[in-house]
Amino acid sequence: SKAESQIQHLESNLKAERDRASRTQKELDSLDLSGTKADEDRLVALQQEEIAIDEELKTHHYKQKILELMTKNLKDGGIKAKIVENYLPYINQRINFYLEKLNFFVNVELTSNFELKMMGSGRGNQTIPCLSAGQQKRIDIAVLMAWRDVSRQAAVNSCNILIMDEILEALSFSGVSDFMDMWNGSDESKYSNLIVISQRWAEFETYFDNVKAYKLVDKATVEIKD
Repeated sequence: SKAESQIQHLESNLKAERDRASRTQKELDSLDLSGTKADEDRLVALQQEEIAIDEELKTHHYKQKILELMTKNLKDGGIKAKIVENYLPYINQRINFYLEKLNFFVNVELTSNFELKMMGSGRGNQTIPCLSAGQQKRIDIAVLMAWRDVSRQAAVNSCNILIMDEILEALSFSGVSDFMDMWNGSDESKYSNLIVISQRWAEFETYFDNVKAYKLVDKATVEIKD
């Protein structure tokens, strides 16, 4: 958008300079040019300025084409889709690995269009939106964990996990238990920390070595001391 604005500005300037050069030429044609060295020098300067503006305009047109190409390649159907295609088999394997660990036995597949499709025995044509909120949340968690595995492989390292309440709020008590069992049973739990922020602290505290509780006091959040 910036490049197009610059191009329009340059084209406007170029047209104005060409009009001015044309008017100057007409004036020169109507005059006796003998001894009008200043006008000749001005005409030459205008012609050189026109050449410079033309070159600048070509440069901006070239930059605009580069930006259009980059925009096209960075869309979901561009380079990103090609990269994702290479990871899709691994991502889908990890999604279904986590679903199994969460005791949800369906087969979910992420397509190259970033759409999730579900297949499961005895479910007919049931789609993901038809599932309960808790079941959908298990799929969300499995997908998030799978993407984290991809990032972990690309970065060749791991990091702690912070889970805000919205991620787990839709889970039932058994869903929370399944999630924590999945995490505690993973090798990663031995060298990474899991941090959960939730209003349902009573359901989580038995799973953690350290639990902190907070409440609102005089419009400020303070820690509740034992």
